[in-house]
Amino acid sequence: MKSTPGSGSCFYFTVPLIRQKVTTLPVPPAASLVLVALPPSGTRSVLGDWLDRWQIAYVVAEEESAAIAHLTSADAPWQRVFWEGSWPLEASVLARCQERQQPVVMVIPQAERVRSLPEGVRCLPKPIRVRRLLECLTDEGSPPAAAPKVVGNGRLRILVAEDSPTNQKVILRQLSKLGHHADAVSNGLEAIAVLQAVPYDLVLMDCQMPELDGYDATVRLRQLPPPVGTLPIVALTANASAEDRARCLAAGMNDYQSKPIRMEELQVCLQAWQEKLLGAEISAAPLAPKTTQEHLARFCQALAELNYGEAAAEANYLVEIAQRQNWLDLEIAARMLHQASSRHDSEGLMLVLAWVADLLATAQLGYPEGGLHLG
Repeated sequence: MKSTPGSGSCFYFTVPLIRQKVTTLPVPPAASLVLVALPPSGTRSVLGDWLDRWQIAYVVAEEESAAIAHLTSADAPWQRVFWEGSWPLEASVLARCQERQQPVVMVIPQAERVRSLPEGVRCLPKPIRVRRLLECLTDEGSPPAAAPKVVGNGRLRILVAEDSPTNQKVILRQLSKLGHHADAVSNGLEAIAVLQAVPYDLVLMDCQMPELDGYDATVRLRQLPPPVGTLPIVALTANASAEDRARCLAAGMNDYQSKPIRMEELQVCLQAWQEKLLGAEISAAPLAPKTTQEHLARFCQALAELNYGEAAAEANYLVEIAQRQNWLDLEIAARMLHQASSRHDSEGLMLVLAWVADLLATAQLGYPEGGLHLG
């Protein structure tokens, strides 16, 4: 570290990283012409950049009226149509697209991806993910079949009600690693609306949320007829006292998990509910944790991209690794990384990263005693 009074400090540290494998994305087949019916936005710029990269010709319609004119013209040559989700799409216009075999892709916010869409319409959630965009470009236009209530090998379909975007991302990734299908909403009102429209097996309900908290949302859900009114609800709470557990049960919740959510405990909880819901014993999927260096590499990559949500998620995995190894210093450091990422505290991140680098260097020399195996 170099520090000059009145000027500031400069920190240096070395982080041992594993070279990541470079994967190349497939190139979609050439499309004759694509209609991008989106107003000026970052989403439209990203979509245009990828279409340019793949050398796919496209025409932009910035307003709804212009887009409809393009779609209803006699010689509309569109092979794909990307439609702004906030614009209404008249049934007659959609029918004409389907007659001409012009697949329509609705571009909608991530939080609205569970909403019902017109038959034959796919969705592309914002922010745009390249692989999802590829699916929309290479698919023949038929929307995916509705997800069954139980997905995969006895896995569950779960709704996560959590107002923190960072916590949403962490929990969704944990559920994905455990083999479950999950969606997220940000408050109790959204949870009630989605549960009445989409079938789920179980709800992970944060107790403290804006607009309608988890306790009141559960009370309202229990007043609805089955199957919604009888769905298992697992509380997510930062408090683990007997009083809090009693309050959860009094509201009608069936179980609870303490924050921060640990994957092993979540797996045990969900496995128990699988057995109750499916009436058979379900073998637990192996966790297959990544090595410390891999998570740290992904953490640093997220910071370089200013993706603080992803950085916080990786920091949470570092906490889990430290807990499995009973390495208190690393657990404390990882928790500090998580907090600094959530606050977008770049100065704090640099300080804690230097500490983590020292801890990993010490571990490679054989300390703490017994060793932390870094893969």
